[in-house]
Amino acid sequence: MAAAHHATGSIGIRDPNAESRPYRQVFLSNDELAYGLTVRPDLPLLTDEQKRTWEPVPWEGIATLKAEPDAVAERFGLTFQDTIDGLDLLRLAVVDLDDGLRIAFKRHRGIQAGTLLDIMPEQLVAAESLRQDLYAAIDGIQDAALRRIMDGLGLPPDDFARMSPRSIRPERC
Repeated sequence: MAAAHHATGSIGIRDPNAESRPYRQVFLSNDELAYGLTVRPDLPLLTDEQKRTWEPVPWEGIATLKAEPDAVAERFGLTFQDTIDGLDLLRLAVVDLDDGLRIAFKRHRGIQAGTLLDIMPEQLVAAESLRQDLYAAIDGIQDAALRRIMDGLGLPPDDFARMSPRSIRPERC
């Protein structure tokens, strides 16, 4: 299921080094955090206004960092927010890279280790390329996103416990 839309706007990371970073954090409002990342059967459907004003939250997992959310927060100057999705409670930090790619760091309550890294595939591919060769398009989306994330955040391959794109190999990064 696609992610619900979220956040009341992008704001800079609250620390003295924020201006020099190649990304900025997107904070979700309390209403958005309370609603969660997916449609909730116990709550009314999102209004047209909410759909239009809430920021989209990345939902497609492409990698898992070895680092725990607290270490990710400290390294990148992020604040994780608590919310819920269709699986469980989770901690979330949404980030816009300077090149426009939106990513999310996530950690579900029941996960034992690491921090998930999610993207929004629709930012990276035209619908026509999906119709032509779906699996090649998916691999290309994940490969391009992961390279942009690694470059934008200075993440070496050794920081990852798992990478989804089959074409990415540590020796090629």
